[in-house]
Amino acid sequence: MGKYVKAEITKTDTSLKKYFNSQLNNAIVEHGYSNSLVCVFYLDNNQFNNGAKISKLLDKKSFFPSYEATKKTDSNKPTADDDLYFSYLYFRDKKFLSVNYDLSYKNNLNVFVVFRILDTVNMINNGIFGNDKWFINVHKSKNKFYLAIGYGSGHEFIETFSSKASPVTLNFSALSVHYNTLQVSDSLVYSNGKYVANFTAESNIVNPNTFSIGAISTDAPLYDSQKQIPYFSLYHGCFSRKDILIHHKYLCERYRIDHDPITIP
Repeated sequence: MGKYVKAEITKTDTSLKKYFNSQLNNAIVEHGYSNSLVCVFYLDNNQFNNGAKISKLLDKKSFFPSYEATKKTDSNKPTADDDLYFSYLYFRDKKFLSVNYDLSYKNNLNVFVVFRILDTVNMINNGIFGNDKWFINVHKSKNKFYLAIGYGSGHEFIETFSSKASPVTLNFSALSVHYNTLQVSDSLVYSNGKYVANFTAESNIVNPNTFSIGAISTDAPLYDSQKQIPYFSLYHGCFSRKDILIHHKYLCERYRIDHDPITIP
């Protein structure tokens, strides 16, 4: 009986530790690391009516300084929409939002974004984030999709992904790009909790000092495209592999993304 009781207590302790670790990890992502979170944007359910044009989206960060994702030109404003479980920004044609934050001269910038591309007949480039130099883009050529990561003077084309880790399908994906040390091949790309690639980040000095959500440039997109983005966050600080996986696990579960198991080290 004593051994049985001890075994049950050990089992309960293990379950409680897993539960509290999970709750802690979720809280970390929901509220962000206060020493490195720049901004986080998402829609609360029913925050806007479906179809409402978004001219200003407030930073969900709970501390200062806070930022806004804005668009004054009516023809460039995305709209609010939702599926059964969460709301998202719907970017049609040349819609995008601008954030007044300067990425220049910085390293250790970490972008997390949940998105889904929608295929259209004339799609060539489908921008997700960018400031002309550093960007995330889905490129279409001969009916095949590629992930393009802008790093300064060029871009890294990625077409091979492990099981359930492709961000260029027509399903929602959690993607992160980590611009680490400038001029060193230690920058990283992760998708749905899986390592995808590394690359060398270069200087990204641009003018104006803003970046876009829904476009690779600070100007309006050149090509029509469609994508849905329920979540975007930007961090300025060093991220470990554990930090990256904590975020991916939460985002995949929060936005019901089909993914391989993610183990937090």
